[in-house]
Amino acid sequence: MKIAIVGMGVAGGNTLRSLYEKNAVRPSDEIHVYEDRLTPGVGLPYQPDDDRLILNSFSMDVSLNPDDPDEYVKFLEEHYPGRFGRYEFTPRMIFGEYATQRFAPYLEKEEVQWIKKRVTRLTPILSDHHPDKLRFCVQVDQNRPGEIYDAVFLAVGHPPYADYYGLKGQPGYIHEPFPVSHLLEQIDPSKDRVGIVGSSLTALDVMEYLQESASFAYPLTFYTLHEPFATVKDTLYEGDEVFCTFDDAWIEAHRLPSGKIALDDVLAQFKKDLSDSQIHLDYIMEHFGTGSLYEVHQQLQQADEQLLKFQYYIALLSPHMTAIVNALDDRGRRHFFETYRPWYEYFHVQLSKVKMEKIWKGYLNGTIRFVREIVVIEPAKDKGVVIKTAHHRTYHADVLINATGFETRLSYAAAEDPLIHSLLEADLMMPSPQQDVAITWPGSQPLSRTYGVVDNLYLSGFWIGTTQYPNNNVQRAAQQGARMVDSFKKNNHR
Repeated sequence: MKIAIVGMGVAGGNTLRSLYEKNAVRPSDEIHVYEDRLTPGVGLPYQPDDDRLILNSFSMDVSLNPDDPDEYVKFLEEHYPGRFGRYEFTPRMIFGEYATQRFAPYLEKEEVQWIKKRVTRLTPILSDHHPDKLRFCVQVDQNRPGEIYDAVFLAVGHPPYADYYGLKGQPGYIHEPFPVSHLLEQIDPSKDRVGIVGSSLTALDVMEYLQESASFAYPLTFYTLHEPFATVKDTLYEGDEVFCTFDDAWIEAHRLPSGKIALDDVLAQFKKDLSDSQIHLDYIMEHFGTGSLYEVHQQLQQADEQLLKFQYYIALLSPHMTAIVNALDDRGRRHFFETYRPWYEYFHVQLSKVKMEKIWKGYLNGTIRFVREIVVIEPAKDKGVVIKTAHHRTYHADVLINATGFETRLSYAAAEDPLIHSLLEADLMMPSPQQDVAITWPGSQPLSRTYGVVDNLYLSGFWIGTTQYPNNNVQRAAQQGARMVDSFKKNNHR
């Protein structure tokens, strides 16, 4: 059997590892891994870059080995003795070193060939011997014939960066912020007015790098739609017991005759958990619910026990969210994503205290400023952009760095990504109601209007984010690699 893995970041690396550890490889198999980066296992987030770019999870929470939750901690103890503890945020590129060490040996397997090129096109091939079974043509050059595969694992990682203001190509607009170590090549700190649009984790990384790498003639400016931040992650909660009742048994016990669960039942249990844990949500929302600078300042001054406890509850809930979301009936699922998703993600995505202390210090000394409620960003007459706010104030940035995040709309991403375009054009995938890719679960196979379930095509990463929800951490990516292999084994009787 001929197998392709497209992408060798965390999800692709764990897919390759799982093929071997789950005994899914036969001696006659050929496995081709497509990855154009020179370092396997790192993808975009963990590539070599400035060491001030840090993970947003404690080192004890990011092991890639499901059988050893302390594997990353042990890696740090061996390679960086005394430098990092269990409750610390480590540089992303150090995690990348760990991921490379974890996955690189599998590229040396006899059945595996690493093709150091980027896949640009994937199309279906109807089998002459099995007309009901698809094969897949993978191309790295659209002007040359591709390779034909019986099964393809798509671990393509992040989509293109979003261009919400139509500025791509405008002089002074930096569309892709990474690697940050190259940003100063495009900036003159002595005269450029520099802005960052957005206040995501990426924006914080960019701001910290610029703040500590050069002295700027003008304040570095965050331009945001609303209050800029989430809550600060201080330390692990170690107080009274916190009760999170959700698990697979709870879901099975609350299934309706339709086999689904009701969102109202989920919300009722959520409220009961908080009550049993003596977590007061009204207090938390009142004091920490907007992401304002004032709230961040309060959190930096003193850790709040109620907030720490609630953050710990969210951490306990998070591993069960995929199962909960996929068990909801259609109405409940839509209502969750429309109403509760922004609220959940606000508390789920937490900010490093060390990083926020640096941002706050810059704000106090006038080297950083914030401009909120932007409504228009448009090209300036020569270089840079003009920013207008809801309060009729106008600002100019000679250099504007995009930190608005990735393009979440599948049809828009297809215009930038030839691989996504080819998959949609060939009807090998279709949009979900939330505008990512509709897949089976837990099989992770795309759904198609033409082919139904696309057998032996498997998808992981950002584009299944509302099915594998939330999927914005390394352990979720690793788990998805293993899950795809389980589906592959079942489909191919291995």
